[in-house]
Order: sequence, then C-alpha cells, then structure tokens
Amino acid sequence: MMIVTTSQTKGAHMFRYFTVVLALLACVALSGCQKHTSGLIEGAARGDEAVVFSNLRSIMLAQNAHNLSTGSYGTFQQLTDGGYLDARFKGDNPVVKEYKYTMTVTEKTPDTVVASYTCNADPERTGDLTSIMAESGFYGMQTFDQHLVALYREGVIELEDAMSVATNPHDLQVALRAQGLVA
Repeated sequence: MMIVTTSQTKGAHMFRYFTVVLALLACVALSGCQKHTSGLIEGAARGDEAVVFSNLRSIMLAQNAHNLSTGSYGTFQQLTDGGYLDARFKGDNPVVKEYKYTMTVTEKTPDTVVASYTCNADPERTGDLTSIMAESGFYGMQTFDQHLVALYREGVIELEDAMSVATNPHDLQVALRAQGLVA
C-alpha cells in the first residue's frame, strides 16, 4: 500500500493543525485573562485591608499618645480634636475608604482595674456579598430569599408570609415565577 500526498491534502492537514493550535492558544489566553482579573480583584481587596491595618495602627498610636497626655483613652471626636488623628476620623463612627470604624472606650472605675478601648473596622460594601451567596449554591450558601423559595416550594410557609419577610419581595416574586410556583 502506498500513500500519496499532494499539496492539497498537505494544505488541508496544515489548516486543521493550525486551527487546533489557534483554539488551544485562545483557551490559554482566556484562562490567563480570567486569572489576571481575579488577581486584580483580590489585589484590590488586599489593598483595602492594608489601608485598614494602617488606619488601625494610627488609631492605636493616637490612643497611646492621648492616654499618656490625659491619663485616659479618647473617642474619635476627642482624638481628632486633640490633633492625634486627622479629620477623616471626626465623628462617632467615621467611614474611611468604605470601612466604618467603631470605638468603645471603657474608663477606669472602682469595678474595672484598667481603662481600655476597642476599635473595629467593618466593610460598608455588602452588596457584593449577596450576589456571591446567590451564585454559590454548590458550596451550600444561599440568600434568605432563596431559602424562602425552598420553604414555599416544600409547603412549609405560605406565600403571604414569604412576601412579608423577604429581603426583596419583587425578586422573590420573580424567583417563584421562574420556578413555576406562582402565576
């Protein structure tokens, strides 16, 4: 048996080979873009956390300086008025770079041995969390409204009860319609 190749069949083979290689390169490029985008998002989150840690360190240093000069820890208002913190922290619960800072100061009394303070930085952005939860059913996560849909489907609750406690009644109604549970 003899195989004869012509320039036409070689061209067809080369075209198929080129198409497969091009498809593989496209997949690698798209995968790289996805990883790069995810890395940028994670990098931004790490950047936000670095700012929060820096702010918490500034608050700690301001509290130490205020305590040395006055003998007690101060509120955000007292720390900014005294020049220990900049104006971004003025007020009871300042919001800096989408983080809400709260502080509790405990004065030294006969009942407490030492004065103390606690400071928390809580993210203001929670809108992203709801969408992430809604899309993460595989991991066992669900929103409150998704759970209401399941309870209604199982007959555990009535439609009126579900609608009255829903986080977003309109979206709940849409979800129920999409599953054919209501008209």
